[in-house]
Amino acid sequence: MALFANSPGKFLDSFSQEFESEFVRLLSRRFGTKRVLANQVYKEIVADRKHLHMNATKWNTLTGFVQYLGKKGICHVEETERGWFIEWIDNSPAALARREAIMKKDRQITNDEEREKKLINEQVKLANLTKAPETEPVSFFPPKLLSCIYLWTLYYFLFVFLELHWAPTN
Repeated sequence: MALFANSPGKFLDSFSQEFESEFVRLLSRRFGTKRVLANQVYKEIVADRKHLHMNATKWNTLTGFVQYLGKKGICHVEETERGWFIEWIDNSPAALARREAIMKKDRQITNDEEREKKLINEQVKLANLTKAPETEPVSFFPPKLLSCIYLWTLYYFLFVFLELHWAPTN
């Protein structure tokens, strides 16, 4: 007790650091980067017989500790009606490399799509420029003569049709 009375800050800081590392280790190993209730993680720590009590740390409540983790950038913290949800932020080199590879792949896909769109647009523009102007079909007959020919053809087919179908049968 005399040791604690001489330097309470030293013991409080070491216990706080030990509690934090134990909490984060359990959070990262058991739950990974999944969103979980902070109270659930705390219950699992308390379930261990040899756990360090939170009242030996500088945090009075789990809420204060969770907010500390959020400010320090260790976890994403969200308060809901059910309680405080936390999500561990994986800053390991392997995770950062995975995220970078995923981002690089996404950028490559979008660049490929943009290149494809540009190429299609250029081909459409080129097709519009090289397209021959639309002209009316060339006719060897004057329009009035054509209409007369159409009319005579229609009359002829009508006459033949009527003759075939309305002719008296013997």
